Amino acid sequence: MTVTNSPVTSIAEKNLRVAAAISKQNGDTKSEANALNTIGLILKRYNNIDSAITYLEMARLAFKSVPDITGEARTVNNIGQIYLAQNDFQKAKEYFNKAVALHEASGSKSGLSRAYVNLVTYYDAIVDLGNAQKYGEKAYDIARENDLYVDEAYALGALGKLFYEHKLYDKSIKYYERAVKIAREKQLNDTYFMQKRRISLLHLRKQG
Repeated sequence: MTVTNSPVTSIAEKNLRVAAAISKQNGDTKSEANALNTIGLILKRYNNIDSAITYLEMARLAFKSVPDITGEARTVNNIGQIYLAQNDFQKAKEYFNKAVALHEASGSKSGLSRAYVNLVTYYDAIVDLGNAQKYGEKAYDIARENDLYVDEAYALGALGKLFYEHKLYDKSIKYYERAVKIAREKQLNDTYFMQKRRISLLHLRKQG
């Protein structure tokens, strides 16, 4: 399915194409890769799926040639998210696992924790609650062991959302409350208020 872009988006995409071409001429492969990745995300937003994947694959190859493992992993994750949204679960899992491998190679603990959270979404989509929880706990453990407080709260929030979607509200609230505790202690204000709001809504849902 293809949706016509808005005029503003078309201008942004055109400018990014120019930026990518200039970067390529100047031998600035990393800037070229970033522009291609952004074009892919714009096309994804407007549901131009085939073109989005094409640009993201171009970005992936450009990042790989730099080499920029973090950029490549980010782009691989973006491709996985598209396949997941299209219910192409085999491809989604393939790309999410590539992202895990790349973050392991780069040594990025934050990236690895976030990559595991993507696997929570994947296993939730195929209704495998056990594996979804397992990868959420792995994401949390990596973040906790490396004092990555935002990623800790993010992983706990993902687990809270997981159990909410399966109507296991008591478990969901416990994970959200742990995320709130971290956010309050570490003064992560945006995360704190977001998770507090989710807990309030969950209590209302339970009462209803």
